[in-house]
Parts: sequence; structure tokens; C-alpha cells
Amino acid sequence: MKIQRLVILLIVMLAGSTVFAETVEGPRVPLTTDLQADAEQAQARGVPLLLMFSLDDCPYCMVVREEFLDPMQLSGDYRDKVLMRVIEMDGDFVTDFDGRRVSADDLAVRYGASVAPTVVLLDHRGQLLVKRLLGISTPDYYGVYLDAAIKQSLLRLREQLELAQK
Repeated sequence: MKIQRLVILLIVMLAGSTVFAETVEGPRVPLTTDLQADAEQAQARGVPLLLMFSLDDCPYCMVVREEFLDPMQLSGDYRDKVLMRVIEMDGDFVTDFDGRRVSADDLAVRYGASVAPTVVLLDHRGQLLVKRLLGISTPDYYGVYLDAAIKQSLLRLREQLELAQK
């Protein structure tokens, strides 16, 4: 009887880890190579563009991505609130908002991404909508700060659109 319980427990544990692995491997926030195309997509949806400046082996970047951005992307709850992209600060060139090629390092300097991770929320012209989120000092509150920044940037973007229509 004890062996049966042990086998059942093992099966339940393995099934749970498979579900977890599928969740983690679900739709991740994509890397960007074309900010112009991303901005057009964000503008068409009427949402801000969230850029996370990241480094390859940065453990803090992995926390922000795996604990916050990827689950937000996977949930679908943010589709009408924000378009999320990741940019590798140590990467090559990307297409800028005006169609020119620019180095990822130059973009990091432009947006004050002096540490990784840095999250910025932008309009379709690449202008900051809210203060950037620099680093991750308190993971327990990061989600609150991130949600507040997304909400505030969406409100500012809608205000911009209303002013443009007048």
C-alpha cells in the first residue's frame, strides 16, 4: 500500500512539473530587432510599447522576465494594455523608430538604461510616457510598480490621442 501511495505521489509531482515546464516555455516576450514595426503594432492596438533592456547572463533580468513579463504575456490580460518587447543591451543593431539602424547600446544610453534590467514605456514615436523602472531592488513590490507604470502610460497615451484629435 505504501508503494502505491509513493507511486501516485511521484506521478502527481511529475505531472505538476510538466505543467509548470509548459507554462514557462509558453509565449515569451519576444526580443526586438525592429522598433519601428513594434511601434506601428502598438499604435494600431492603441497601447504603449514596453521595452525591457536586458543582458544575456543577468540574473535580475531573468527574474523580471520569468516572474513578471512572461507570465503577463502568457495570461493575455495585458494584450489591450501594452505591447512588450526585450532588447539585449549587449546585442547588435536594431531598427529605430525612424527606420534608421542604431546600436542597442546607443538605445540603452538614450533611455537611461544604465543597469539591467531597465523597463521603459514608450509611445509610437519612442517618447517616454512614464519614469523608467531601473533595476529590481524589491521583487516583492516590482509587480505593483510595473502594473502602475503600465496603467499610467496607457492613460497618458490615451490623453495624447485625445489631444491629437481635437
